[in-house]
Amino acid sequence: MEIVFYRASKGNTADKVIAWWTSPFSSKFSGDWRDSYSHVEIILPTGFMVSASQYKGCVRAKKFKTSTSWHSLEVPMGRSMADATEKFILSKVGIKYDYIGLLGFVFGTRDVDSKYFCSELIAEALMEGGVLPKSNPAKFSPNTLYLELKKGLV
Repeated sequence: MEIVFYRASKGNTADKVIAWWTSPFSSKFSGDWRDSYSHVEIILPTGFMVSASQYKGCVRAKKFKTSTSWHSLEVPMGRSMADATEKFILSKVGIKYDYIGLLGFVFGTRDVDSKYFCSELIAEALMEGGVLPKSNPAKFSPNTLYLELKKGLV
């Protein structure tokens, strides 16, 4: 299954703040944070991308449009894993965006279990599919999710 990460360098100020804040400590001062990510989506076999959107205020699905703003990461998984991941993520369409959880990366606030921010949703979907071990999905930022998935692919 394809996971796509939005390049903060292509985004607005909020994208850059998220990328800087969630980048590894050494990247913050070397400038490497500019190569990191501020958002993540999953691409389903139907060509729709699904994620929690702060702009829409909920989990939504829309047709994926390829651009240089996205970095694609192919995550190999068997049919049953892909089916479980897809079933989970589609069951969350329409659920409200977790603004408090997103602020948790900045202020250390607690996550709201009945809502999602982007990387939390994708991490939990991948946990449901058996790609990632079960843990707290709210601990993942787009950057930490990318690093965790990349580590598993090496």
